[in-house]
Amino acid sequence: MTPFDATGPALPAWPIADRGSPDVADDAAADDADAADDADAADDADAADDAADADDAADAVVAAGDDVVARLAGCGIGAIAVSGSQLVVASGSMGCLRVTDPADPDAGERVLGAHGSYVPALLARGGALFSGGSDGRILAWRLGADNLSVVVGAHRAGVAAMVATADGDVVSAGHDGYVMSWRKGTPRLLASHRRGVRVAAALASGALVVAGRDGALLCWRSGGGERPVELRQRCREATLAMTPLPSGELVTATGHFGVVRRWRDLSPGGWPDEIGVHGGWVLAVVILDGGRVAAVGGDHVTVWDLRAGREQRIPLDPGMHATKAVALPAGGGLAVLGSCGSFRLVEVADLAA
Repeated sequence: MTPFDATGPALPAWPIADRGSPDVADDAAADDADAADDADAADDADAADDAADADDAADAVVAAGDDVVARLAGCGIGAIAVSGSQLVVASGSMGCLRVTDPADPDAGERVLGAHGSYVPALLARGGALFSGGSDGRILAWRLGADNLSVVVGAHRAGVAAMVATADGDVVSAGHDGYVMSWRKGTPRLLASHRRGVRVAAALASGALVVAGRDGALLCWRSGGGERPVELRQRCREATLAMTPLPSGELVTATGHFGVVRRWRDLSPGGWPDEIGVHGGWVLAVVILDGGRVAAVGGDHVTVWDLRAGREQRIPLDPGMHATKAVALPAGGGLAVLGSCGSFRLVEVADLAA
């Protein structure tokens, strides 16, 4: 591994205490839109534009049963998160946040609020929800009640990813290249990526790994006093999805073939193990019960059983281009969302086949 210069540009200065919107430059917003196109390798930006006229008419219908399919009336889906039994979906050009319970179709849905811009990142922790928008703002919401949001912080360009550290800090990565930690609204610069950040993952050890638009994977060890190092790869390719394992290891999905790798050793000189190949761009990696990993992207889901060494390919509905996925609690299956607003619940029986 080679040391990465984390000093980068100076820490951006803006009034964090100001509850209003940050001053995001037009060219930064344009760069953010381009980055969103690249990161999703799909039509997210176009979907966000098309959703402007469909926001009021959008109706999310989620039901339990065999391979339930719903359509969000053309809304561009930006992000998805799970809090307890609740599923939270951010959709539309204004980042409308909808809450529903997939196990209770009679409960309907509840609109939590609107972020005010397209939302590509959601983070649920405890009873709070954090939304990261293309306007650069990070807002906090209380899931248990209808209330106004609170501005946690802001990037100079759109937010690409948000994760929670083992210490409970909210960490955001933006297309401006900054990886920031927020505690009580106070920003702390953890690392910087010269070409902007696509995705990030926080490990149980306290390490933070970010994937940049230039293909570099950077690892920052929290509290270790070390500068971030670049993880070794045979060649730099776009990494669009990553997630930590409960064991503290890291799973990444890289390249247009969707090569899924397991990083057991993040120390200098470590190499990853190859889990398998998805067969296309992987836009979400999800950890399932029983030591299984699911790669989601395109028209199918690939599941690997890391303990038994088995691989399973689950086809999705014709015409569906999967871009987001999240595991439902208590073995409730896998919720998969498509770029056009389609939804599929992959049942536990399908995942265990």
